[in-house]
Amino acid sequence: MIITLQRYGSVISAIPQQLSRFNFNTIDS
Repeated sequence: MIITLQRYGSVISAIPQQLSRFNFNTIDS
C-alpha cells in the first residue's frame, strides 16, 4: 500500500510540471 501511494504521489507531483511545460510550449509557438 505504502509503495503504491508513493508511486501515485510521484506521478501526481509530476503532472503539474507536464501541464505547465505544455502550456509554455503552446504560448511560445
